[in-house]
Amino acid sequence: MHVRIELLGLWYALLQLTPLLALGQPAPGSMDLRSFEIEERRGQGTVFPIWPAQLQRRIALVSREFPGEVGLLVKDLTSGQVYATNAHTPFYLASTTKICVLVTLHHEIQLGRLTLEQKHVVQRDDFRDGSSAFEKLSPGSQLSIAELQEMMMNDSDNAATDILYNLLGAETINRVVRRLGFEQVGWITSMLEVRKLVWGQLDPRAFSLSQNDFIELRELDQSKERLEFFSRKLGRTGKPLTVRELDEAYERFYASSYNTATLWEIGRFLEAMYRGEILGREIDGQMLALMRGCRTGKRRLEAGFPQGRVLFAHKTGTQYRCLCDLGIAELTDGPTLFLGAYVRGYKETLRTKAEEILARLGAAVIESFPPRPRNPVPEQAVQKP
Repeated sequence: MHVRIELLGLWYALLQLTPLLALGQPAPGSMDLRSFEIEERRGQGTVFPIWPAQLQRRIALVSREFPGEVGLLVKDLTSGQVYATNAHTPFYLASTTKICVLVTLHHEIQLGRLTLEQKHVVQRDDFRDGSSAFEKLSPGSQLSIAELQEMMMNDSDNAATDILYNLLGAETINRVVRRLGFEQVGWITSMLEVRKLVWGQLDPRAFSLSQNDFIELRELDQSKERLEFFSRKLGRTGKPLTVRELDEAYERFYASSYNTATLWEIGRFLEAMYRGEILGREIDGQMLALMRGCRTGKRRLEAGFPQGRVLFAHKTGTQYRCLCDLGIAELTDGPTLFLGAYVRGYKETLRTKAEEILARLGAAVIESFPPRPRNPVPEQAVQKP
């Protein structure tokens, strides 16, 4: 069947792109028109969606100011309309892999193998860097699985994550994700393994370092100080390691495909959760409710949202020269969206700028969906004097 596109709508959409074309350079992303589920209106032909073109113009202005790569995927979950830029490019998920741990946890609970009430006794080797909630505890403390999942998702606590990861097992987590149909997600590792895999690029003896060694390393602010600490721990002699070598180590790690996916694949994953197609509507709804309590990334996408307009069930991720933020955005006066974005390849000193770019992306997306007009009050409902 041939799809007829209303010429006026097409002309208007192209007009939105005119400022980009006038610059003599390609837009930073692309609108994949093949993925649009264009709305059919009986007797009116097909209406070309305008918001992706409007968003394209806004994104071009934001991306031009950023010395790195920007990825963005927006999907209207009602109409199916999509805007995408670099959405087919694999990127490092960082702590957003915790969504996979959460899904596997509830899969195992559903099968009766675990319960949310089950207790874990904190051990000395449970502690991790990046564990602001967990570090207040001491060995011997007890936490329920319900408390651990909340720490993992709301505080992005790495210690809570690795306790759940080790309880479930690497094979189980990766098998469940694939059996659910998401085969394009790279192998999910623990948080401690990430540190060993990165620093192991510089020296294989990094795999012998303990979690306490990585906690000490993380407490150092500068890359140069971390490299010096790393060399002392391993008894390295000779030419000192350089920041450039650390950059290259991270790039090799990112290229290994551990903890990677495309925005398309993660978008498909979270859309399925929104529709109750992962573990069922009740459990999927509970997981999204937990994600609405996310306390990290306040300067990222949601920093650009108008107050009170968006309910955002999301997870953030942070790694060296790489930030991401993705989830389900429910507009109180508009559609429900999958919204995912990443920035990477910037200098680590520009991290504040990178977060600002994510906030501006969030603002650009929501501005492309003006509030729906309220229904007028019926004439008979108006009291006349």
